[in-house]
Amino acid sequence: MFKNLFFIILLISLCFKTYSQEETEAFTPKDWTISSYLFSQPYVYQNNNFPTLFTGLSVKRYFGPIGLRLGYERIVNKGVLNYQGDSLSVTSEENFLTENAFRIGTEYRHTYYDIISFHLFLDYIINPFDGKYDMFNINQEKLVEANIDGLSQGVILGMGFDWILTEYLSLGLETRVDFLNNKHDLSIVNHEKGYSVNYIETTSDIQLKLLGNLTLNYHF
Repeated sequence: MFKNLFFIILLISLCFKTYSQEETEAFTPKDWTISSYLFSQPYVYQNNNFPTLFTGLSVKRYFGPIGLRLGYERIVNKGVLNYQGDSLSVTSEENFLTENAFRIGTEYRHTYYDIISFHLFLDYIINPFDGKYDMFNINQEKLVEANIDGLSQGVILGMGFDWILTEYLSLGLETRVDFLNNKHDLSIVNHEKGYSVNYIETTSDIQLKLLGNLTLNYHF
C-alpha cells in the first residue's frame, strides 16, 4: 500500500513539475499554506502498523520569511500479533492506541531557485493519548487487559523541505526532534492470576524522527 502511494505521488509530482517548468512567470511565495499529512510518525508509542497514513491537517500563515503554524494529527495504532509463549501454547495480543496531537509554533522559510523551500521550526505540542491492550490464550480466553489514559506535552524542534511542484502545490518532508514529558494512568487486570493494579507513571523522552511527517501542501 505504501509503495503504491509513493509511486502515485511521484507520478503526480512529475506531471505538475513539467507543467510548472513551462510557466514563465516569476515564482512568488504565498502567504497561506494548508497541508494534509500523508504520513506521520507517532509521538508516544512505537508504530506496529507502519505506515500511518492521512493523519491530519495543518495551516500556516507567513509574514515574509516568518510563519505561524497550527496543526492537528490523529494517529491510530492497532493490530494483532501472534507469538509463541513460554508454555508453548499460542497466544495473541490486541492493541488499540490513539494520539490526538495539537501543535502550535513558528518557523523560518527560505526558497531556493523556485524548486526547494527550506524550513526551520519550533512547535509546542499537547497530545492526549489513550490505549487498550488485551492478551488471549489459544482458546481466545482473555488473560490480561490493560487500559491507559495519558497526556504528553513538550517542544518539537525540526527542519523541513518542500519540493515545489507548481505555484500552488508542493510535497513536504519534516525531520524532527521531540522533547516530551509523558504522564499516564495505567490499570491492569490479570484474569489468569486473579489480581488488578492501578498506578500513575511519568516519563521524559527525547526522540529523533528522521521521517517525521510527509505532507501535500496547497499554497494561496
